[in-house]
Amino acid sequence: MFKSLLLKGRALCLLLCCMVSSLVVTAQTRHTGKVIGSDDKLPVVGASVRIKGTNVGTVTDINGDFAINVNPGNVLVVSYIG
Repeated sequence: MFKSLLLKGRALCLLLCCMVSSLVVTAQTRHTGKVIGSDDKLPVVGASVRIKGTNVGTVTDINGDFAINVNPGNVLVVSYIG
């Protein structure tokens, strides 16, 4: 009987962990954008786009486009050296 309760407890714990992790995943949204130059309005290739205060980021492609998963309230920081 104790073994049965232990297995039920583990199954419940696993279920709760799955539910919490799915909530965390759904809280993030995918944001896309385009980085362009302020003067010439041309796409900026290789610009860094990151979430402020983290190491999470991406780089713009040949068209200046990027996509990144963010949480509500995150701030994006764009930088380019060139």
